[in-house]
Amino acid sequence: KGGPYDRKAAYIGGLSRQLFSGDRSDITIATEMFFREVTKVINREPRIVVLDNISEILDAMRSDKLDTIFANPIDYLALDHQINPDYRYTITFGPSPQQRVYLVTQSGTQIKSLAQLRGKRLTLPDGYILGMTYLEVDLAKAGLPGPESFFSSIDYTDSSNAAVLNVFFNKADLAVTSDIAYSLAGELNPQVSQKIDILSVSEPFLPFIVGVNKRVPMFFLHPVDEILADLKSQPKLQRILSLFHATDVVKITSDQLETLRQLKRDYERYVSKRRHSALPAE
Repeated sequence: KGGPYDRKAAYIGGLSRQLFSGDRSDITIATEMFFREVTKVINREPRIVVLDNISEILDAMRSDKLDTIFANPIDYLALDHQINPDYRYTITFGPSPQQRVYLVTQSGTQIKSLAQLRGKRLTLPDGYILGMTYLEVDLAKAGLPGPESFFSSIDYTDSSNAAVLNVFFNKADLAVTSDIAYSLAGELNPQVSQKIDILSVSEPFLPFIVGVNKRVPMFFLHPVDEILADLKSQPKLQRILSLFHATDVVKITSDQLETLRQLKRDYERYVSKRRHSALPAE
């Protein structure tokens, strides 16, 4: 032991922009509660660190001032090289660790392609960066403008369920949501599946990633890993997870990150290229 990790705090952080839809303060409180319980086993107090950009996070990790990060999957990819590959986790919200992005429209509109939605109304959960990235790639692949200029309006909701209901009640023409949220909306209101069509379905993606700094010593890692591997015997942690509407925390593999990496490659190929070509010549 000794050195920079001979301290009483465990530093846990992420970006200041929202991770996923939901009340920001509730998510922050639940996150702190969860890590407080987990870090008890290493006799450390969790310190939540909120940083503004990827560079700040990487600098903090390289200087041993950030032990663990939690991030939406798009931002995470820029941090993965600084993460211990044996200690990457995701939060499970349904039967599978991965989720698919759904683009849904109202039935009876005869909308069969994104091109037919020009000038229409878009709705999606605030903080659903993965969903917006998928939509941007789909639009670019179809040779269509970005969301801000393609749709007449963009309404950000406080939940995935609200985005689905916006289409259901004809407050929007297209919703970006997840397969989990769509299924849940159908359970709450059986008419959802009758009145809403699925226009596009993505590959399966990890919705949320927790990664441990590769510089963190093993005496930090083993006790925490044992707790996370057996959450079913931890009722308090289970209750905290339920605040996220989540069921478990599981380890992830490099293979499970591949669809995210492909989405990033597609984004750079189609979206970034289109934006660069749209810049005025100097």
